[in-house]
Amino acid sequence: MKPKLLLFILVLIQMELSGQGYIPFNFENGIWICDWGSYGGDIVRGEEQYYCKGDTIIDGNLYYKLYNYTKEISYSPEPDKVLYDGYYGAIRNLDNKQVEIIYYYDDFSKIIYDFNLSIGDTIKKGYGSYETEPLIVLSIDSIEFCGKYHKRFNLNDSSIIHQRLIEGIGFSSGFIQPLFHQFEGETSLRCYTEKNNENCGNCSLLLTRNEDIAYSKIEVFPNPNSGQLKIISNKFIVGYKIINEIGQVLYSDNKLQKTDLALSINLSNGIYFLIIRTIDQNVISKKIIMNK
Repeated sequence: MKPKLLLFILVLIQMELSGQGYIPFNFENGIWICDWGSYGGDIVRGEEQYYCKGDTIIDGNLYYKLYNYTKEISYSPEPDKVLYDGYYGAIRNLDNKQVEIIYYYDDFSKIIYDFNLSIGDTIKKGYGSYETEPLIVLSIDSIEFCGKYHKRFNLNDSSIIHQRLIEGIGFSSGFIQPLFHQFEGETSLRCYTEKNNENCGNCSLLLTRNEDIAYSKIEVFPNPNSGQLKIISNKFIVGYKIINEIGQVLYSDNKLQKTDLALSINLSNGIYFLIIRTIDQNVISKKIIMNK
């Protein structure tokens, strides 16, 4: 093929890709299955699944509630070990081709994806922007997921994962908190699918969408109590507060990640309310009685 004709075809392809409409993340129906591994000593491998279930309003903005299920693969007769199963954060698409998340352990939103990119651009916002070796867009093409062609940004990454960024999907090294320039640890996006979409390819789920997340179960004792309170939960407790009958906050802690708490409280005799927030964003209220 003549060089001028080849150049003309390449220009046409690039123009077509540039004019391709932006495809945002399908948080309502999307499911991401990822692999991860650690090789700095004992070899550990695992799998994780991300999906959204329900929504929430924060500061007047609508977010999807993102959940994560992570397990470590067992090489013995023992079953795989579940490392995490619960709410992971509030996530949403922004109008400017960006994606914002509020992690369950954080109070502030973060931009994790920014698809305002052209050839030669360096990733300046979101995942990859903090790397000491800049991730630069070398070329742009497209790839099909669930019947739609998503723009793919091929990057100057020389690791075994051959890093790519895909509109509406994430990085080839994973959906949430991917690893870059991988060495002793790696993450990768195994597959992506959507519920109720026959155009999606085969993607073996770790959890089915029909499995309901277990409700939080809280035990508080002794009650009545004299100042030493024990709290046990089947889900991680991420925060609590104790209020009186007129709503004054007397004790609180919103930086937790425990399934059991031992509280020493110094309150006058009377009725109070213990409000507990668990990792799946359930809020449970318990009446406690002080009787010294």
